Amino acid sequence: RAILMLLFDTGIRLRELTQLNHPDLQHDPTQHTTSIHTTRKRGFRQRLPISQPTHQAIKHYLAGINKGTNPSRAKKRGTQAPLFLGPKHTRIHPSTIQKMVAIAGDRSGIRPLGDGPRLHPHTFRHSTASYLITQKADIVHISALLGHDIKSTLGRGTATTIYLHTIYEGLAQLPPRW
Repeated sequence: RAILMLLFDTGIRLRELTQLNHPDLQHDPTQHTTSIHTTRKRGFRQRLPISQPTHQAIKHYLAGINKGTNPSRAKKRGTQAPLFLGPKHTRIHPSTIQKMVAIAGDRSGIRPLGDGPRLHPHTFRHSTASYLITQKADIVHISALLGHDIKSTLGRGTATTIYLHTIYEGLAQLPPRW
């Protein structure tokens, strides 16, 4: 659940999600905000805000994972401790997330629009962008959230504008954002 919520909340790429470490999740209690720091496609670091429900889902996930973890072992891994673990308690593999997303889509009856027969993590990027567009978010802000080059966003046929193709009446049937 935490991974699915994070995918939709941020539009993060699959590879970026699998590379998240514990220190990348940062909560500022004075500002009541939580964010993740991710390394984007072109190698730059970016801070992405996450919603309170997504933060709570990640905390719940971590509490479940940490029940069986030896605290001294976690300390040794330090800044390289993966935020999400796979079945063997190592860094989660992209294929594990792909399978998890496909199964969640099958169970919920959600099918991607034109992306293939099963739900895929990248579908969440399209859904995040589409949702923000329908909420009247500025295309430059959406582009920044997705880690796209701001200069190319203002041109034609850019990566961000590709997401516009999903806007039509059927989009109103998507479940509400947390």
